[in-house]
Amino acid sequence: MSTTGSGRQPDRVEVSEFLLTQSVCVFSTVDSTGAPQGATVAFSETKNGGFLIGTSATSRKATNIDGDPHVALTITDLEKRYTVQAEG
Repeated sequence: MSTTGSGRQPDRVEVSEFLLTQSVCVFSTVDSTGAPQGATVAFSETKNGGFLIGTSATSRKATNIDGDPHVALTITDLEKRYTVQAEG
């Protein structure tokens, strides 16, 4: 969530509260050719601010992560137009 309606950055508590209202995100990985690949997946936030997603060990996501662990998540509330982005 880049800014709130007032133009300020939300704090960690506000981000966590927002994430509790969301259940899916776009999970992006990079394939072996360097091309980005995105998939809509269910997610949950961990107590230490990380994210969990479920996927098959044979999925493109898992194969891509084995080759390049860099990923990104985009969580959006379309009605409020709030977005949280995480990269790592």
